[in-house]
Amino acid sequence: MLYDLVPVLSYLILRGRCRYCKTPIGIKYLIIEVLTPVLYFVIYRIYGINWRFLIYAYLISILMYCSLVDLDTGSVSFIDVCALYGGAFVKLFLSLRDEGKAVFVDALYGFGFSAGLLLLSILIVYIIRKKQPLGSGDLMIIPGIMLYFSLRDVSRILIFTSIAGLVSGLFLLLSGKIKWDYRFPMLPFVTAGVFVEFFIRLV
Repeated sequence: MLYDLVPVLSYLILRGRCRYCKTPIGIKYLIIEVLTPVLYFVIYRIYGINWRFLIYAYLISILMYCSLVDLDTGSVSFIDVCALYGGAFVKLFLSLRDEGKAVFVDALYGFGFSAGLLLLSILIVYIIRKKQPLGSGDLMIIPGIMLYFSLRDVSRILIFTSIAGLVSGLFLLLSGKIKWDYRFPMLPFVTAGVFVEFFIRLV
């Protein structure tokens, strides 16, 4: 039924279960339904209604979707990657038109910095463990996310992402929920880092 698709409300009415088969609906979907409009509102408070609001709301939507896919399947599709980069190129074009070359170049620095850091971490882990720590989707999509931000913003996002991922990984490892060879989904933590960046801008 259509009213079963109303965000948050339908989850609460159905008590987190499918109306027909009674299969539990993961709490992560409720969290996404709550956080997404909150982030839209935060972005609106920062930028008002203009192309920046539309671009960043688009980014949040893509990140929410890709984070769920990463949690459920451990990978993202080529179409998801193209959608992310498509929005990034629009953002770069509009930034170059309205804010000048410096902002455009700063975004490229952020892209290069994140891509270089990822490659360095992969090389170090591969030398130590002879195993690639990230999937190919992560390698493509994480630098693409950084095209939406400046180098300073990228630094903050990556620092938070690394700390959140490390703390969560250690907690799950020590509690016995995962093993050392578990491939951690990184996109939810990068998404959390982006959320923190927007809240920093709001403050």
